[in-house]
Amino acid sequence: MTAGLIATTGTGVAQAERVLLPDVTQFSDTVDGWHFTVTLTELSVDAVPNLATSQFSKEGFVTAKATATVEGGGDLSVNSGYLVMGVQLGCQTDVSEGLELGIDPDLDTFDFNSNDIIDLNIFPEIGTKLKAGNITVVGLGAKSMKSSTATIAVRDAHVEVSECAGPVTIRVFASAKISTDSSDDSLNAYGAAAAL
Repeated sequence: MTAGLIATTGTGVAQAERVLLPDVTQFSDTVDGWHFTVTLTELSVDAVPNLATSQFSKEGFVTAKATATVEGGGDLSVNSGYLVMGVQLGCQTDVSEGLELGIDPDLDTFDFNSNDIIDLNIFPEIGTKLKAGNITVVGLGAKSMKSSTATIAVRDAHVEVSECAGPVTIRVFASAKISTDSSDDSLNAYGAAAAL
């Protein structure tokens, strides 16, 4: 599923289409007997034209809700827990080094029967250092679990990737962890990837 841009005619700015993504649920029964669940719901990505109007920048808005729940009758009480939510942003090609401009002088000396010929050539050089793509993680929220449920809801959080050539992909994630006197349990949920 991808986010697309619809170009308008005239001097107007292109409008984006909000992409709705499927809900995700991960669950586990801990060794202490707790039923532990993490869900991602209300997921959407709204890719928009970037304000800098740069071909090397992408931006958009993300909406998501992450919930962690602990249910059941575990043998030992849950001492602590937390929930975090964020996005992973993947850039295909890193162009943060920018362009290099220069001149490459080429000086050749030839000796033909005692007549020296000097040939001077000047060649302009334009180059860039392309790096393999990278993935950046951006946090959207963190919450301690002080009861059996913790929730983080984010509406239209602004995300931006700069100095990137090629496609940019975004994925929402949630991670939760609970601890008892005998075990630590964690769950991770990942939304579907979408184009930014």
